[in-house]
This record gives sequence, structure tokens and C-alpha cells, in this order.
Amino acid sequence: MEGALLREVALYQFKNHQNLRVEVGNACLVLGHNGAGKSNLLESLYLFVNGITPPGRTIDQCIQDEADSAFVRANILLDSGLAPEFTLSLNRTPAKIAFRIQGEVTTRQKYLQKHGLRAILFTPIEMNMLYLGPALRRDFLDEILLLSHTEFFRIRRDYMAALRSRNALLKRIAEGKNPPADLDAWDILFVQKAKVYYTYRKKLLETITAKLPEIAPKVRKGLQLSLRYTTKVPIDDTEEQIANTIKEYLHSHREKDILIGHTCIGPHLDDFSFVVETSHLRPQSSEYLSRGENKTILLFLKIMAIEYVEQNAGCRTVLLLDDIASELDANHFEYITHTFGDRTFFLSGHRLPEHFFTQKGIVTVQLS
Repeated sequence: MEGALLREVALYQFKNHQNLRVEVGNACLVLGHNGAGKSNLLESLYLFVNGITPPGRTIDQCIQDEADSAFVRANILLDSGLAPEFTLSLNRTPAKIAFRIQGEVTTRQKYLQKHGLRAILFTPIEMNMLYLGPALRRDFLDEILLLSHTEFFRIRRDYMAALRSRNALLKRIAEGKNPPADLDAWDILFVQKAKVYYTYRKKLLETITAKLPEIAPKVRKGLQLSLRYTTKVPIDDTEEQIANTIKEYLHSHREKDILIGHTCIGPHLDDFSFVVETSHLRPQSSEYLSRGENKTILLFLKIMAIEYVEQNAGCRTVLLLDDIASELDANHFEYITHTFGDRTFFLSGHRLPEHFFTQKGIVTVQLS
């Protein structure tokens, strides 16, 4: 969808922006002092385009303190030449996201189909996620799937609902309020939801694995990398085998689950890392390679994510780079700018390369 471009963007009660209206273009530099709301603007664009909160954020966190709601509104120039107004609103209680096109209420799926965009957010924390907790890495995988497959939003939502219900029942059983046999029905539902979830994870992990021979030489000459996915479920198996593995595990570990009050298997617990193939050992890249080399891996992984989303969603991507220049050296930063191509991008930061300010067509958004 080559003609889909963001135009004027308006925020109301979104984080620290009480009432902000900015003109944007195909290439934007977002400037301002610390606390001016540069990251918040980029997060609002992520939310507006994708219809989901940024990774690690909740609806409540996106709404200004003391406010009950917030919205993000913009015109998007479509390839048809029309520029309808899209509005995304947030409600605190109950926590809900609502979508409108030209003032008419619509669904998230129709909203995404109409504008045909996806936003990819680059943040400093992502460039260090191999050193941080596993939740960040799980969120990274799920984010790609959420942006690539509109149905995955429902798949993950249903899985998490089944997980919460099963965990709540485990606690009631531990308190003597329900018999263990009540788990039978929830185990069937949980297996069904987890099985489907894993089929999507499997496809994405296969894509990452296939890309590693191309990524490794860019990190270090002669380097060999592999992907290590940590799970209790052999996801290389068929869908039926995956379901049987989860079913058998839930049955054999029922007493343990009741004791601790949590379901101890499923994609919500899995993790991944990159492994360096040496003659004797297979250490994790985070232990064997330099921080710069690990950032190179993550940079190319993020570029792979852009390609994956564009291929599977059939959409144009908007790149949101939040102070990413502070995390990359000059060569890496220059490389990532090559991925811009004709994509729309928003680049924020304190020290941006001078050549950006002299490029034709660059729009500067100054936040005070």
C-alpha cells in the first residue's frame, strides 16, 4: 500500500501530552529536551497504527494521570487519494481500545485493513534484551506475530484468558473450595489454545533460524550461530503431538500446579537465546560475544521482523526509532538508515546526525 501516509497527528490526554497537534510527513525528526514527550509521541503512533499498546505498556499507563480516557487521531493518505480520519480512543475503566473511521465505530480488523500500515518500534531496551529478563524476549516474538497476523490477537487473548482461569481454579483447589477433578475441562481448553499459539511461534522461529546464516557473518567473520528455544514443548512436532505433550504434562504435574497455584507449561514461560557454535562448547551469545556484537544480532533480527511483518501482513511499515542512535555505533546506525528506503520513519533523540537535517522532505517536530 504505497500511498498510505500519516498526516497531521493529534493526541489528547495521552501520557504527558494533554493536547498536542503536530504536522508529520514521510520522514520526521522528533526533537525536544528530556521529559518533553518524544518517546510518548512515538508510542502513541505505535498504538494508533497497530491498534495495540506498545510492548510492556498497559492501557492504564497510556492515559494521563487523573484522566479517564485518551485518544490519538490522524488523517492517513491512502493510495486511493483519499485521506479519511482515523481515531483510536482509550478508556481506563473498563480497560478498552475503540476504533473509528470518519467518526464511525469499527473493529480493529477493519481499522487495520483500511489504512494498511504497521508500525515497528525500535527502543534502546530492545538492543539489550539478550541481557534482560525472558518476558522481553517473549514479548518480542509475540509482537511480530501480532503485527503480522490479525487473528493472533484473538489467539493470544484466548490463551491468556484460559491460563488465568486455570490458575485461579488451581488456587481455589489449594484452598479446598473446588475438587481437583474440576481441572479436567479447563485442561482441555488450555491445551486447545496453547496448541494453536505454538503453531504461530513455530513458523516465526523457523524464519529466524533460516536467517541466522545470513546474520552471523555480519556479526563476526566465520561466526556460526544457532537459535536455542527453551520450552517444555517440542514445537518441532506436529500440532497433535504438541497437544499430547501439553496434555500429559498437565496430568502428571497437576499436584505441583495446585501447590504453587500456577500452570507450569506453555508459551507464557518459554524463552530463547542465540548460541555460538564452537569446536567444544555452545555458549550463549550474551556470554561469549561483546555487547556490540550482540547488538548487531538484535539489529538484524529487528530488520528481519520488518520483512516478516511486510510479507505476512502485506502492509507498508512505519519505523519508529526512539533514541536508537545512542545504542548503536556509526556503522550500525548508518546501516539501519538504509532500511528506511521509501518507508515512513520517525527518528527521535538528543544527538542526531547532521545530514538528516539537510535532507529534502524531512519534517522536524519540536516538542517543548
